Amino acid sequence: MTTEPSPRPGWTQARERRLILKRILADRLEKLMAERGWTQSELARRASSFMTDEQILGKKARGKKPALGRDLIALYLKRDSPVLPRPAQLYPIAKALSVTPDYLLPPPALAAHTAAPENGLQVLPASRQGRQRVLLNIELTPGALAKVMAVISADGALDL
Repeated sequence: MTTEPSPRPGWTQARERRLILKRILADRLEKLMAERGWTQSELARRASSFMTDEQILGKKARGKKPALGRDLIALYLKRDSPVLPRPAQLYPIAKALSVTPDYLLPPPALAAHTAAPENGLQVLPASRQGRQRVLLNIELTPGALAKVMAVISADGALDL
């Protein structure tokens, strides 16, 4: 992570980006839990059911708490905490909520600009001359995804 100066004394831009991601995660978790009428404990219980025995037993064998509990969900809902879930926790939480992990926690480059659109297309400021940045959040068949990726690749949009 970078150590660029931040508008807040003592903070780096990397930490600020992390907090932006955290707020997106907290907002989405809160919304999805409310839609389902779930408590933090209920989400933790349901997400734990998608964890592998190795993930659960491995922690217990080392004398640690199980990988997902109500306290951890509460920490993820706390907007001013920079703690983000690791993949071992993010994937079961996403599965329990029937969403993708990228919906809960978008890639940092996208989150730095804006939250992903609920459904559809959003145009963002371009990062380089002659380019346009877009966020696309739609469900595609594997065939349609292959076509979209072919167009993106052929245009050189994936070149850095």
